[in-house]
Amino acid sequence: TRDETDETETLDNFELRYNRQVTDKLSLGGSGFYTFLDVIAYDGGSQANIPLGDLEVWGLEFEAEYKSDKYKLLFSHGWTEMQSFELENDSVSSQVISASPYGYGDDLAHWANHISKIYGEYYINPKWTAMASVVYYWEYPGAEDYAEYNNEVLMADNITRTEGSDQAFEESIFMNLGLEYKYSNQLRLQLQAHNVLGWLDEDLNKRNYMFLMDTYRNEAPSVSLTVEYKF
Repeated sequence: TRDETDETETLDNFELRYNRQVTDKLSLGGSGFYTFLDVIAYDGGSQANIPLGDLEVWGLEFEAEYKSDKYKLLFSHGWTEMQSFELENDSVSSQVISASPYGYGDDLAHWANHISKIYGEYYINPKWTAMASVVYYWEYPGAEDYAEYNNEVLMADNITRTEGSDQAFEESIFMNLGLEYKYSNQLRLQLQAHNVLGWLDEDLNKRNYMFLMDTYRNEAPSVSLTVEYKF
């Protein structure tokens, strides 16, 4: 069921950013942001999209880039904090943003508060380039809070959604590796391995589900070959 409404979801975002070229090889950057969102989203009780309330989020991000003749390294770390989330209607018993309106925690349910990223390229020679990337989602405290709310309130008279496992709330780490061969300006071949840490521990590549906050699926490791030819 979908509600028809004349209201629209509005977003006000303010960001302050600073960049500095420290040397000819090293550059740094930092930013802070504040976001106010007038939320229209899915209400589990009415099973419809309705105006939910007001969401305030702020955060900080740091970036660094180092480039030389042989390699390039990029690093970033972002910290996101939910300032507040107020529902317009107290009858809304479930949504997918946060359990904070119900007195459980003060974090976003589907977002890691800290996210770190690393990307690197190594230029073996003019033809060959090796590359690697890692995205590290630290933890999901908001998902753990919502799972507790699910168990103690929404599912109080039914089967609880957890059996003591907290794996879904722990870190997720996605690592890709690649090797590129540039035959000419027109022809490029790239071999990539995706989600390689899943070969060591499949739970490192997990993606959490909405609503079922302590349930997740694992991204499968894979290999791809790309052939690109420019006419």
